[in-house]
Amino acid sequence: MSFWNGFKNLFRAKPNAVNYEIIPVPEIGSEIQIDYSGSPAAVLMSTDDYHLKDFGKAGDGSILWMGSQLRYDYKAEDTIDYIFKFVFNTDGELIDSEIRTLGSRNLIKDGVFQEELGGLREANPIIAPASAVIKTFTVVHEGIEFGLIVRTPEDAEDVWAVEFMPGSTMAFFEPFDSGDYDT
Repeated sequence: MSFWNGFKNLFRAKPNAVNYEIIPVPEIGSEIQIDYSGSPAAVLMSTDDYHLKDFGKAGDGSILWMGSQLRYDYKAEDTIDYIFKFVFNTDGELIDSEIRTLGSRNLIKDGVFQEELGGLREANPIIAPASAVIKTFTVVHEGIEFGLIVRTPEDAEDVWAVEFMPGSTMAFFEPFDSGDYDT
């Protein structure tokens, strides 16, 4: 077994190993469908110990996703860091978002990043891990697009993808209902 297959299998096994609450994925023919013939409309996301450790069910039944994102500013030759909160309804549609700019990675004081993210977690507790189909979305913050954004194939050899932008820190590929992503 290759390293990457073993790594992906590790994440596939985790939800069952710790009895995660699974929010049912809609069946084929229901309101949410993942179309493999063209542009993907949604991806399956599940709580894990990496990019989705702050992904899960909120007390009101909505789905929360919190964490950090980055953007490389080529003009300034600097990395800009952000923290975010996205809220989704049970149909996987974005219903609320909050993005905070922390600033230049080189200028952020020690502890500020963890303090800001910790405050966001305290104000928005996740009561249970979850798996949910999340529809693609875009939010503009300070002129920058954030979200699960569809990447169109550039040529016949390329494939459809859904990338978490602006930093492209997660990328989902077919099958979009596997819950697997690349970093």
